[in-house]
Amino acid sequence: MHSTYTYPRFAYRQSDEQRQARPSRHPVVVIGAGPIGLTAALECAARGLPVVVLDDNDTVSIGSRAVCYAKRPLEIWDRLGVAPRMVEKGVSWKLGKVFFEDRDITGVRFTYVVPSPISCSFPGNHTPHFSGLVADARCGVTLRAGHDCA
Repeated sequence: MHSTYTYPRFAYRQSDEQRQARPSRHPVVVIGAGPIGLTAALECAARGLPVVVLDDNDTVSIGSRAVCYAKRPLEIWDRLGVAPRMVEKGVSWKLGKVFFEDRDITGVRFTYVVPSPISCSFPGNHTPHFSGLVADARCGVTLRAGHDCA
């Protein structure tokens, strides 16, 4: 693992139904605790649906799953209470440039109102980390790390 980032560990927790060897149905099961899976879980929880999130790893993504997130995901994450910490940690884009070969052919200056910049870049492991902390603490979302979903 990279030494510049301390990866949080999410302990394996055996559920009651696993301990008692009885099958159980859940209204929503999300496979994968990456940016999309955790966003889906937070969205369901915000609408009152209990969610179980299963992931085969016990930590967040090692390396990046995306370089930059656009305005729309940031707006969704803001509504779900995740974006402020992400934007604070990341680099918000204020200028976009388009290159053709070695020439700068156009540039666009972005204006935005905080907390949703036009786009934001940050280490990819921070997306699931921030979302995971919110999901793990939010009523209605159960994060089960270390579960093989294959």
